[in-house]
Amino acid sequence: MEIIRKIYYATKVPINIHIAGDGEPTLFEEELLDLIQALRKLNFIRLIKLTTNGTRLTHGTPSLALRLKNSGLDEVNVSVHSLNKFEFQKITGINALD
Repeated sequence: MEIIRKIYYATKVPINIHIAGDGEPTLFEEELLDLIQALRKLNFIRLIKLTTNGTRLTHGTPSLALRLKNSGLDEVNVSVHSLNKFEFQKITGINALD
């Protein structure tokens, strides 16, 4: 958060945030929701988007997708590693293409 503030104060340009990584960010559900809520409180954040494999978006009640939206997430990019279920499982280590 401090780095984001420093960038904004140095540039005075509204900031777009893209949450992605080498792993699946939705595995850290509570931390992710907290991060999005904290970012949304910064008046210079224009857009918050997330890249996910989508396998956990229906998790929980209400769904993680709805909780992400309610936390202030603007966009979701779903990364589909393959349309072949065997290749998908080989790449991701899970059988979750469906």
